[in-house]
Amino acid sequence: MRPTSRFVTALAVLVVSSIARFTHAEPGTVWLDFTAAPLVHASPMTVATAAGTLVDVTVQTGGTQGLYSFNRDTLGVIHTGLDYDSLYCLAIFNGGGTSSVSTTITFSNIRVGAGHERGYFLVGAVNGISSPVTITSSVAGRVSSWTQVGDTFPFSPEESFAIDWNAPSGTFLTSAVAGNDSRGVVIDLGDLRTDGTITVSLSQYLNDGIYFALGEKLLEPLSAQPDGPSGSLSLASPHPNPARDGARFDFALPAAGRVRLAVFDAAGRKLATVRDGHLAAGRHSASWDLRGSDGARLGAGLVFVRLETETGARTRRMIVLR
Repeated sequence: MRPTSRFVTALAVLVVSSIARFTHAEPGTVWLDFTAAPLVHASPMTVATAAGTLVDVTVQTGGTQGLYSFNRDTLGVIHTGLDYDSLYCLAIFNGGGTSSVSTTITFSNIRVGAGHERGYFLVGAVNGISSPVTITSSVAGRVSSWTQVGDTFPFSPEESFAIDWNAPSGTFLTSAVAGNDSRGVVIDLGDLRTDGTITVSLSQYLNDGIYFALGEKLLEPLSAQPDGPSGSLSLASPHPNPARDGARFDFALPAAGRVRLAVFDAAGRKLATVRDGHLAAGRHSASWDLRGSDGARLGAGLVFVRLETETGARTRRMIVLR
């Protein structure tokens, strides 16, 4: 089976396993929001969380690389207590040949946003014979202080193999059983601001998939922030607010660049992406039909509209009516 087909099968199993809903997830945990676009090999890509933490992500691999989203991982919620409802993982497959290839992923230049409490790192494997996987920090002695959160957990409910995390050496070992096994582990990094550059390295075998995510726990739910002086980044209050049928968001950019305008709930889960792309400097407007990423109409309640750029972010409160 081709690597992409194997991954799609594993992803289909994941989606089926995610139908059930659980309510005991720990609130206030947010994850880096990777967009569904190809990576540029060996080129840093700036990624952000809903809380405003920015990280430069660089992938170097001889394998096939791509971004895949793992949403609403209820199995992970059970095993770790963390909220993965808006978790997006970076997944990389080795599709090039019968031998292993060297793969590294680097999280560097970490700029922690307001309200940060601690950092979390998720790492896992599909058909995980690529073992061991080594995680290092540029800060001496930090890896030995990292601890595992909860149990290792399956992304697919069947044939899941074990993961053995070894903090002193910064490695985890996997052993696949058969088929599209997939399993992950979450590591508590403590204060994310003290970890400098985090690097993951492995020899990746044919048909193996490796996935990663970097996240953080917030001290408190997301809150609205005031705009700066005239001419700076700004996001006006949504109009109308409260909104029943739809809303318009007006914002201004001091410089051209990558922009993401998204809607979150109070726990930091992303509900919808309104705009995502490169925009020129100046004033802009975007409309939202009050529907989530799945196309369903949102229920009544408080949401946060967040404008994120490479130089800053702005957040506004909004009430959705039925």
